[in-house]
Amino acid sequence: MADCLACSGCVTTAETVLMEQQHSLRTLKECLRSTPDGGPLIGRVITLSPNSWAELCRYWQLNDTEDQYFYYARFTTLLCQILSAHVVVDGNVPLQWTWMGEAEEFCQAYKRSKKENGKKADLSKLFPSIAIDSTKTQIYQSDGTTKIEKSVTGEHHTPFMPLISGSCPALVCLVEKTLTALVPHLSQVISPMSMVGMVLKTHSIHHH
Repeated sequence: MADCLACSGCVTTAETVLMEQQHSLRTLKECLRSTPDGGPLIGRVITLSPNSWAELCRYWQLNDTEDQYFYYARFTTLLCQILSAHVVVDGNVPLQWTWMGEAEEFCQAYKRSKKENGKKADLSKLFPSIAIDSTKTQIYQSDGTTKIEKSVTGEHHTPFMPLISGSCPALVCLVEKTLTALVPHLSQVISPMSMVGMVLKTHSIHHH
């Protein structure tokens, strides 16, 4: 959020604290040191986003495609050795999954708009929220209290047309606080990072 130039003021102090707790360098260091009681190191998964790799290529002045592939392999090995990563995921893979999900969701929303012939959503029960993870959402209610709502992994409702989606993590907060009428139009497809977590958690559960 510190690098965001367009959404200043759309995230409350409470939400900022929560985001910093989940996405800070201090949290990363604590995770790297964490171990179960008397057990081995917790399995670590690192997702290397396309933007991060593009910035590294610029920093290392890698212009040739073959050089990029070579250094990508070496960097992956480095992450496994230095950070004890068990899995390193190319961020382009979950990005493709997200695009596929967006395409499917758009088709469903388009069919719904044709079937319901311009029906509008009920906005009376909408409250600001922030995602805790892919299955839990913290809801800020009108009386000032909060509650946690849980959902089945992968379960979501078809949004209304036109469909709104974006890569900015503050987009949902901005819409909920200043453009409430657009909330029913927000895409329900989770981010590439959340997609990786969901897939790996599901894979882990099925193999234990």
